[in-house]
Amino acid sequence: MDVIMANTYKVKNIVGTLGTAFTDNHVEIIKNLKKTPVFIMDGDGPGIKSAEKAIIKLAEVGVYSKILILPSNKDLCDMARELKEGTEEYIDYNAITYGAYKVK
Repeated sequence: MDVIMANTYKVKNIVGTLGTAFTDNHVEIIKNLKKTPVFIMDGDGPGIKSAEKAIIKLAEVGVYSKILILPSNKDLCDMARELKEGTEEYIDYNAITYGAYKVK
């Protein structure tokens, strides 16, 4: 639902990895796209851990990425419903580098 709802409000190029199922195949696909991925994770422990693992896997192959931790008890579907057309701008403004995230 996160991907569907975000796409409804014009957020493009979004993929749901089904929780912690980020694989080496995902790494290769993202690497070949030559884009900066933004990991948008629920603010709970498992979501944050899975984002960190994915970001580290990507860094190992030279892919720079960002992270956005959503407010407590919110997922991307909730945020898209609240922000509507402003969802993509919210993501762009609030996504930070992994280094900045670790410093926080």
